[in-house]
Amino acid sequence: MGSSRPPAADVDLVDSYARQMGGEVEVVLASPGPEIADGATIVLRRREASFRATLGLLDGDGDGGRRGVVRFGRPALTDGQYAVLLADGADERPLGCRLLVQGARPLVLLWGAEASKSRLPVPHERPQERRTPVQRARSLAGRTKRAVSRRVRTLPRRGR
Repeated sequence: MGSSRPPAADVDLVDSYARQMGGEVEVVLASPGPEIADGATIVLRRREASFRATLGLLDGDGDGGRRGVVRFGRPALTDGQYAVLLADGADERPLGCRLLVQGARPLVLLWGAEASKSRLPVPHERPQERRTPVQRARSLAGRTKRAVSRRVRTLPRRGR
């Protein structure tokens, strides 16, 4: 079994989230590290597409600490996964999460800077049941009884 703990990141991934607010996508980053300052530039990148916005820091009002809020225009974002990056001049580094946009469905903030590799399911051999002739006969009798009762229920009723 895999671990249910989030990967290492510069923000608290458990309490971070993304949502749509009107025509904008709002990404809320919980407990950003000290290297993430107010006014930092956050970049959403997917292939050649790149979107930049400024992060605003909010101090917690007794609800658990600082939060960074950044907004992007929703119409510009096409379906897919966007890497969430912190820009420092020309340098960009991942924040340890990705944004999933999928049509009219809710937005999702995914854990991890990159998706893990997909794996095919491992087929397991199922043990062959060894049924006795009596068990097979009872099974056949049960199936026959159910089939007959379904047919009888569908017959029209005769008037008395």
